[in-house]
Amino acid sequence: MQLTRLSRWLLYLGSDALGRFVLQVGSTVVFARLLAEEAFGRSALTIAWIQVLAILVCAPFEEGLVQRRVVRKAHFNACLAAALVLAGTFITVLGAVVSMAPRGSGDWADVAVPMLVFSAILLAEGPVAILTAAARRSRRFQLIASGNFLGLTLGTGIGLMLAVQGAGLWSLLAVRLVARFVLAGWLGWRIRLRFMPRWSWARLGELRHFAGWHTADRGLTVLSDAVFQSLVTAWLGAAANGYLNMATRIIEPIRGMTGSASHNIAMTQFSRLQESQTELRAAMAQAVTLTSLILVPVFLGLAATSDSLIRLLAGPDWAPAVSIAVLFGVATAFQAPFEFVHTATAARGRADLGFYTSMFNLLILVLAFWWLNGLGVIAIGLARLGYYLADTACALVIARGLFRARPVRLLRGLAPAVGCGTAMALVIAALPAGLPPGWPAAGVLALQVPLGIALFTGLVWLVARPQLRTAMTMLVNRDSGSMD
Repeated sequence: MQLTRLSRWLLYLGSDALGRFVLQVGSTVVFARLLAEEAFGRSALTIAWIQVLAILVCAPFEEGLVQRRVVRKAHFNACLAAALVLAGTFITVLGAVVSMAPRGSGDWADVAVPMLVFSAILLAEGPVAILTAAARRSRRFQLIASGNFLGLTLGTGIGLMLAVQGAGLWSLLAVRLVARFVLAGWLGWRIRLRFMPRWSWARLGELRHFAGWHTADRGLTVLSDAVFQSLVTAWLGAAANGYLNMATRIIEPIRGMTGSASHNIAMTQFSRLQESQTELRAAMAQAVTLTSLILVPVFLGLAATSDSLIRLLAGPDWAPAVSIAVLFGVATAFQAPFEFVHTATAARGRADLGFYTSMFNLLILVLAFWWLNGLGVIAIGLARLGYYLADTACALVIARGLFRARPVRLLRGLAPAVGCGTAMALVIAALPAGLPPGWPAAGVLALQVPLGIALFTGLVWLVARPQLRTAMTMLVNRDSGSMD
């Protein structure tokens, strides 16, 4: 009995996700005790807006290089040149804006210079995108995962050293900045192909069809986060955005990695089936159902243990972040499996539908937060819940309209994971109330985690044995080449 290639990919990516989560959790213990909530909020706002520019630097090229059937080295060279030109342009323009802006005080004035310095990350984003595309085309997902983990490890170490020396929000920015440059260096070293920036309008034009809508969709998704953080900072203050950042630190390492992994792996599989709607629809439905057995319990478990996690990591002063993390976890649990619908949509060449979905989601997010912000910090979590539910609804509409899939059948496929996951989450969330007063958060977590795993596994074995067997068949097979 041997692991299939798919399972080996998932082992690498799962190890990366777990490693990143452990690093995030461990570093947060130190950062939260050395830095104020405002530092977290301002650093998160800085990263969010530079990330919008980063999408414009890398997104037009990565997906085109991956999805085009025939790609030559000249395509990679042209994309690298264009990415570096865009990065240099954005840094120059941002520098001019910051230098001409009037000096003052307030949250926005406090992030102007950090934003300019942090924009240096754009010089790494282009090479990372081009090299990642090369790795994805050769299905070397483990190379991407190991590079991400190495970069985050080194970035976290440097960030912690700066935090101890009193660097404030600069220590938080250093984590991401170092991580991306390390990833670029790692991929450049491990990938045997050598790319040199050489401008070519012809080669860039051949990738234009793939870049337009996909770039707009990814850009709008990242812009949604930047806009939301700006609204939180403006209406509730930088400290509230710090609470949002703390909740994100609980959920995002897993959500970001599973989302990226599912897209990279599924796009490779779905692209082969783009000419057959029947086969693509079946693959999409199977992916939604089977991955829900992993994604739903993970995020519901994070939601159920958020109180213990945040008390352990950051202390009682960060208690307002708990409600955000709970709602964020619940929302992600229901939305994450339907990411495969969006991936299948892109594989069919309808990335424009992703853009319209992102636009609708942003509208729901802004309206929900505008309506609910009087409730205080909990409005952040409620608005995010509305955002992800809107995304799920759009995925179901697209599945019906584009693939002729029945939404009821897709939702029925999630029922075992949602039912078992909800029962598990309720039990482990109620566990602390049954323990003697004064139990440390670490002790509570030590009981919650194994209990949650055992409970969910047992329930799924009882009510969804066929789906569980199908998932195991895909991961473990006597024919090691069957999934290659």
